[in-house]
This record gives sequence, structure tokens and C-alpha cells, in this order.
Amino acid sequence: MIVKYVTVDLLKKLNDSAIKNKRNRAISDEYMETLLKRTEKDIKFPIAASFPHNHDLERRCKIITDGDKNESVYLDIDLLDWDKLPKAVL
Repeated sequence: MIVKYVTVDLLKKLNDSAIKNKRNRAISDEYMETLLKRTEKDIKFPIAASFPHNHDLERRCKIITDGDKNESVYLDIDLLDWDKLPKAVL
């Protein structure tokens, strides 16, 4: 199984883009700050689900931020960025 994922730095970059482009789903500043403080720099957040959104111009993604606590966020990602996301083989 192949899973796309985001790193901490990539998540911040994608979230900044979502906010700048006024996408419907972005991560709040408060949660992002908490996430940056508590997360190791090299951690990978898997994308658990995604589907086309906004006339297929972006993908709405469910990103697992803490599997032990069952925490996740939704983020709208531009298709060009989506295509470039790293993948892991499980």
C-alpha cells in the first residue's frame, strides 16, 4: 500500500498556502502552533483520506496528526502540490 504524507515543514507550507488562497479548510493558527511545539521535526503525518474538491482544483485531505489520540485535521491542497507530495510504502 502506498500512502502520501506530509512533514512538519511541508504541512506548515501547505497550510500557509490554504490560508493565503482562502481555501475552505485550513488549520487554525493555535492548533498549528501546538503541533509545531509538540512534534519532532522529522515526523511524517499520513494522509488517511482525500477526495477531489472545488471543481477538481484541489483535494480535501484528512491528515492524521496524532494516531494515539485519534487526532486529525482537514486541509484543502492545490492539485499541483498534491501531485508532488512524498509517498511511503507500507
